Amino acid sequence: MVRNHLHEKRTPPTLTRGYIKDEKDFALWIKYALRPKRYSCPDLPAIRACMGEDGVEAGSCGSVPGYHDLIFSVDGKLENAVYLHMDYPDLFEEYAEKAHKAYLFRLEQMLGMGFDYIEISNSGMISLGSPAMFRTYSLPTIQAASRMIRQAGSLSEVHCCGPSLCVVKACHDETDVDSINPIQEAPMGDCSLPELKRLYGDTLCLKGNVGVIHPLLEGTPQDVEKHVLRCMDAAKEGGRFILFSEEGISSITPPENVKAYVDAALRYGKY
Repeated sequence: MVRNHLHEKRTPPTLTRGYIKDEKDFALWIKYALRPKRYSCPDLPAIRACMGEDGVEAGSCGSVPGYHDLIFSVDGKLENAVYLHMDYPDLFEEYAEKAHKAYLFRLEQMLGMGFDYIEISNSGMISLGSPAMFRTYSLPTIQAASRMIRQAGSLSEVHCCGPSLCVVKACHDETDVDSINPIQEAPMGDCSLPELKRLYGDTLCLKGNVGVIHPLLEGTPQDVEKHVLRCMDAAKEGGRFILFSEEGISSITPPENVKAYVDAALRYGKY
């Protein structure tokens, strides 16, 4: 019996159903998905004209190599990404090498577009991997990318939500990264804003860390003001600090909390 695939009901890909189902898929994905591609941002001039001096434009090249980069492509997400790594180490090494080159190729194009800064975005780099994975597969790309960005006269910012203390230290000691966010505190992360300011605030800009769940989503305007003040007291002295929520602001955040966030930033952010 031959099935008519044109009329077969198909389930569209979702966040829990990736394209890489085995080592053969992985090899094909490495061969074709990581080939150099051309990128452009034709809307950037219009965006800049709209915002004027009231904002900055950030470009992102995606994630550097690591489990956090693979989970949305691998069927079974993190668990099966780990199996692919452990069972087929040569394939994983090939992936890391090609992903590194593809990232820098994208970055080279982005640097020519005129963004104010480039975000090296790596959501869950430690919580989905480990410090050892970070140093082996992610840090070399961050080092190369931040060096390229600095040589181009632009600024770089690393994003690593969740535990990121070892990332902050490495960015300060071993890279040309200018800024890092969101430096989450417990229980979501392992950072302390006052301690990071003391250790690394001389050269690294810290960006954080008003809680996106509490106080912004679930707290009161008074809670929000207290958190903003806490951040300002911990890190604004001497500059190199950007007030930021841990993970943006949810669309269901109460408007009064958003207003309190902005008002408190303006009130306590003055030097």
